[in-house]
Amino acid sequence: MNDLPIGSLWVSREHAAVTRMILDVVPAYTGTWLITYHDVAGDYTASVIATVGDWTYDWRCISP
Repeated sequence: MNDLPIGSLWVSREHAAVTRMILDVVPAYTGTWLITYHDVAGDYTASVIATVGDWTYDWRCISP
């Protein structure tokens, strides 16, 4: 999935201090993905089920 590349950094469109690194992206349901990320500022790892459109609406990629 090249829209959310592993290792890419994303910053929140609402709170610029929130940065997340994509660790893994796997298919969940039709059209959705299980996105595992590491929150750099909060120093925790979590997963969320979202569409690519949902993710890119809330987050902006700052690295390749």
